[in-house]
Amino acid sequence: MFIALMMLMLLLSMIGMTVMHYSVLWGILVCLCAGVLTVLYLVLLKKLPSVLKNGIMWGGFLLCLVFFVMMKPQTSGYQLTGYMEDMIKVEKIINRGDKKAEKTLDKMKDKYGETDAIKGLYASLCLSDEDLEGAYGYMNRYSDRSSREYYLLSAIALDDQDEMAYYYLGAVYFEKGHFDDCKKYFYKALECGVSDEVKSWIAWYVERME
Repeated sequence: MFIALMMLMLLLSMIGMTVMHYSVLWGILVCLCAGVLTVLYLVLLKKLPSVLKNGIMWGGFLLCLVFFVMMKPQTSGYQLTGYMEDMIKVEKIINRGDKKAEKTLDKMKDKYGETDAIKGLYASLCLSDEDLEGAYGYMNRYSDRSSREYYLLSAIALDDQDEMAYYYLGAVYFEKGHFDDCKKYFYKALECGVSDEVKSWIAWYVERME
């Protein structure tokens, strides 16, 4: 009976973590507890009196049950996690042009750390203030560089004559090794009229593509 109960706890915790998106930490504790109890029951408790053995197993089962119940309050279920809720909230504040956006974003960074998504929100905030260099600075710190161009493409969508946005897009595609796209955006930057300093930067990139 105890083995069946342990297997049931393992099964429910795995379903909770994978299907219902319950807390992984508590789920792992359930699995560890159930696994240890199974080993104890099969190997170490054979020589103990039945009353003592049953007491240990029932106590362990109740501990597993407590861990399993603790999974549920932390589940995202089919709702958004607190992190995602905060992300959406800050994005709405930025889109409204609210002056509190930066302070709210700073608090979020303190709470969750500087994730790529938060860097993206900082980049988005910079773009809303027409600070393309600041936006690129945040995007340049992404651990996953594959989505940085999204924000710069958004900038070009707002102003298709922004030479610096085209230059930065060229730099992004250079880093990814997409040299055809890189040249295309550098050409657009030159066409829109960049400064002599930026022209020298483009020349530096072009030399390394040849």
